[in-house]
Amino acid sequence: MDPVLKEALLIIGGVLVCGGFWAFIQFLINRNDNKKSAMKDLQEAIKKLQESQDKNNTNMLLQNEALMSIAQDRIVWLGEQYIKQGFIYTSDASSLIRMANAYKALGGNDLVTETMEQVTKLPRKVKK
Repeated sequence: MDPVLKEALLIIGGVLVCGGFWAFIQFLINRNDNKKSAMKDLQEAIKKLQESQDKNNTNMLLQNEALMSIAQDRIVWLGEQYIKQGFIYTSDASSLIRMANAYKALGGNDLVTETMEQVTKLPRKVKK
C-alpha cells in the first residue's frame, strides 16, 4: 500500500475513533448529569411532601385539640345539668357515656371522669 494513502487512512481513522471516543465520553457525562438532576428533583419533591405532611399533622393536632375542648365542655355541662336535675334518662345516659368514653380514648382528662362518676350514680328514668 502506498505510504501516503496509508497515512491518510490512519489520520482519517484516528479522527473517526477520537470523535467516537469523545462522543461516548460526552454521553456518559450527560447520563451522569441527568441522573444527578433527576435525583435532585426527586429530593426536592420528597422535601415538599414532608413539609406538606408536617403541616397536615399540625392541622390535625389543632383540630383534635379543638374537638377535645368542645367535647369536654359539652360532657361537663350536660353532666352538671343532670346532677342539678337529680336524675338522668337512660337514653341520655347512654349517649353521655358513649361521648365520655370517646373523649377518654382520645386522651381526655380527669375533669370529665369526675363529672361522669357523679352522673353514673344518678337514678335513671325511662322517657315516656
